[in-house]
Amino acid sequence: MKRILFILITIFSLQIVKGQNENLRFGFTASPGLTWWKPDNTAHESGGARFALNYGVLIDYKFGNNSRYALSTGLLLTLDGGKLVGTGTQFDTITHNVVTTMTTKTQHLQIPMALKLRSNEVGYITYYGSLGIIPAFTIRRRADLKKSIDDVVVINEENIDAKNLDFYPNKIKNINPFDLGLSFEAGLEYSMTENTALVGGLFFTNGFINQLDDDDKERVATRNFGIRIGVLF
Repeated sequence: MKRILFILITIFSLQIVKGQNENLRFGFTASPGLTWWKPDNTAHESGGARFALNYGVLIDYKFGNNSRYALSTGLLLTLDGGKLVGTGTQFDTITHNVVTTMTTKTQHLQIPMALKLRSNEVGYITYYGSLGIIPAFTIRRRADLKKSIDDVVVINEENIDAKNLDFYPNKIKNINPFDLGLSFEAGLEYSMTENTALVGGLFFTNGFINQLDDDDKERVATRNFGIRIGVLF
């Protein structure tokens, strides 16, 4: 409820600003997609994609009187995460096979910054493409953890704090509180009225920063693919 109230206050504030600046367009989005982790360590592998959702406020600031170029930004809350499988062996008197599966459930506050290029309007449709970076700040981190030794489950915990997790082969101290990725988006705007357009497109984000704080310096990066659904005013 607090998040929804925050977004509504933000939209109301932007309406006031927009009334004083004709180069500013704003709107909102609720965009579903998929998220997954890409590990560099050969002892880790991705456990597959998870459902993701980002929603919030979109802002386009046009450069001067040219509506074909704009700085695209906003304030988005993203529900995402990743699934990671760790495999290896441990030895006491005999060798045991160990498999650990971790599924994280994270929330990020994103502030995208991208250059947006728009075509001339053809009928009611304007095509666009954008390229930029997305800083993301982690505001919630939970996880499911399952660990098996020789196919016998020894740990099976759900929705726990993603801190000091007994992940194998490297214990995970925490989830990184910050992420940064390169994002590309392409789609179209359909003009409903002179000042209102529906937005539809596809986006892909390639994360740069290691998501895990552990004893391993190898990177586990985030990937996101989604469908942009929104409206601009």
